[in-house]
Amino acid sequence: MRIAFVTPEYITESTCDGGLANYTHRTVLALRSMGHEPVVFVPYDADQTLHHEGVTVHRVQTWNPAQQWSKFYTYVRILDRLTFMMFHMLLNLLWRSHRMNKVVAAEHRKHPFDVVHYTHLGGMGVLRSSNLPAVARLSSSTRLCQELGGYGERNFQIAQQNFIERIALWRADIVFGPSRRIARLTEIECGIPVRVIESPFTPDVASTDDSVYRAHLATKKYLLFFGSIGLIKGVATIAEIIHPLLKRHPQLHFAFVGKCLSGQEGGDLMDRVFRHAAEYADRVLWIPAQPHETLYPIIARACAVVLPSRIDNFPNACIEAMALERIVIGTRGNGFEQLITDGESGFLCEVDDAAGLLATIERVLALTSDTSRSIGRRAEERIRILAPENTVSALLDCYLDAMDMHRKQIVSPRIACVASAG
Repeated sequence: MRIAFVTPEYITESTCDGGLANYTHRTVLALRSMGHEPVVFVPYDADQTLHHEGVTVHRVQTWNPAQQWSKFYTYVRILDRLTFMMFHMLLNLLWRSHRMNKVVAAEHRKHPFDVVHYTHLGGMGVLRSSNLPAVARLSSSTRLCQELGGYGERNFQIAQQNFIERIALWRADIVFGPSRRIARLTEIECGIPVRVIESPFTPDVASTDDSVYRAHLATKKYLLFFGSIGLIKGVATIAEIIHPLLKRHPQLHFAFVGKCLSGQEGGDLMDRVFRHAAEYADRVLWIPAQPHETLYPIIARACAVVLPSRIDNFPNACIEAMALERIVIGTRGNGFEQLITDGESGFLCEVDDAAGLLATIERVLALTSDTSRSIGRRAEERIRILAPENTVSALLDCYLDAMDMHRKQIVSPRIACVASAG
């Protein structure tokens, strides 16, 4: 099967180190290992084609102020300025979808695709060709993400993004996602059926590099947060408990690995953590986002991984930590509950509950070594269920069903026309 993956993020891009980029990478590698041919399309500032770990990646030029491809794009930019950038998000998402799907169509004419796999984020499929079967994978709820901290965009911009994403979902033949919660929420809000297909996971590095660990954390006892450092990931809740936690445990450090999100209410979140730590700030460490080669050794040696997200889909950070037999502290009402059995393969607390988070961390720190190892082993056993041989078959069924639905949609109008002519 030849599958086009149209995504705003892929690991070939230096700024794309989040869950969606890693999910797409693992999925295309799993499909390739099973004899299929995935082809990735990702936005870029120039048209390029490269080969990454045996997978063809088409970088598609979607924006470059130094170059204009057509009069149409000139009109888009003029309209953007005339409306004082009020519809900047809407116009740019439409333009990006147009450019991405134009390149997909061109590649399809050269070597046909069986199906197109769109990500929900950014509504890549809003201007998709009706000539190809298409599925859309839910990344999250854009509306809830904005309400619970967001990524620095203004509300009216996110409303435009949410609008485009909903249309793209309605236009897909089949919509699926890994999170039961987000799937049910989307069914209610959009009025469409959503399948739940958990994401495949396999270790994606051939070897690791512990140089960053040795430089910053060697010999230290530490808790770890890794991922985007922002309100949506619950870092403000960690800030609330950082002082009493470090006061009670004089040998304990708290490490943060990730990029700081801009535009957060109340300012830079790491600055807030350091301020709240006060006299214990020297036991708070911040390390910029790391590739998996240097990140995994940091995860593997943490006492526990603290991920008090306010909303999440099927948290990639949780999966990676559990795969390395680490105890994860997550939040209820998110994708963590799908992965963690509280007290057996990890721990759960309530969202935005600083006292509950502190009590849960204390509970973990009080565990014996044997109990910690036992919980870590059960965590790793849960992640083994996500092996491609267990998860990709459901994804392939999704593709086949989309192809079948697409064929029926083509045939039905023809039958109607013949019947009418008769």
